[in-house]
Amino acid sequence: MKIVDTRGEKCPKPIIETRKALKETSPGEVFNLLTDSNTSFKNVSRYLTDNGIGFSVAEKAGVWTFTITNGTGGQKLTEAEQYCETEVEQAPRGDFAVAVSSEFMGSGDDELGKRLIKAFFVSVSCLDKLPSFMAFYNSGVKLASDDSGVIDILKEIEAKGVEMILCGTCVDHFKLNEKTAVGKIGDMFQILQKLSASGNVIRP
Repeated sequence: MKIVDTRGEKCPKPIIETRKALKETSPGEVFNLLTDSNTSFKNVSRYLTDNGIGFSVAEKAGVWTFTITNGTGGQKLTEAEQYCETEVEQAPRGDFAVAVSSEFMGSGDDELGKRLIKAFFVSVSCLDKLPSFMAFYNSGVKLASDDSGVIDILKEIEAKGVEMILCGTCVDHFKLNEKTAVGKIGDMFQILQKLSASGNVIRP
């Protein structure tokens, strides 16, 4: 079975690759498409639905696997760029905050920790009620850098209105001043104020 791997790619690339695969496969042929972007998951789903393409999808550890059946029959497909919507509606807030002290989730195996922290933020983005606030300190600030493996998910969460504060001392320590792509720089007093005002604090 043909596998189209778009993990790490931003819109419109996953949809462009989907469109390309639909043209390269025969009617009735099945192929898989992989994406690790929640936004691309939604956009690809809408693209396939609007074009009448049959598919199923499963998510595991922050990766969505589409199983797509080419049912185009030679029909003209809509352009991929039409489906790259970046505006996100504001989401309701829950009575909890998230405090992130590490670029990994848990301890024991850093590679596993990276996968778990990504799955954590993907899960957060799917909650009916998002955190009221998110704090990043110690090596947790690395997740807010522009080359972080979770930066697209954090941008999506922030776009929904979740306030994020990065520990300024930590950003300076890791020399990330020019690389932070989400949140605002703050100090420990600001972080403590926000966390103490939250009903519950989750520490991944």
